[in-house]
Amino acid sequence: MESKDITRRVLLERSAKLPFAGFLMLAAGSSQVKAADDGVCVDFENLDAGQRSIRQSLEYVNVAPDESMNCEKCGFFTPTEGGCGSCLIFSGVADGRGWCVSWSPKS
Repeated sequence: MESKDITRRVLLERSAKLPFAGFLMLAAGSSQVKAADDGVCVDFENLDAGQRSIRQSLEYVNVAPDESMNCEKCGFFTPTEGGCGSCLIFSGVADGRGWCVSWSPKS
């Protein structure tokens, strides 16, 4: 088996590339958000398999069955614009009208 020693130079080069990778991931994630005039914040077809799996396990829906328990009233939701926002639980875009099993009232 061949040993792969990482030199300080290689480590620094790879570390310098990390911020760019993060930026690319953010740019790729922006395709999850549709225009507010569509009335939909999350396009499930554009979510990666991991995000879909998390949302399915949390039973996330774009429209809450009980309006008094929607994402806008949840402590994990941070509104942005057009009724959309971000969720701390699944680290992604959520519809303010949505709901999941992790719903917790804002304090």
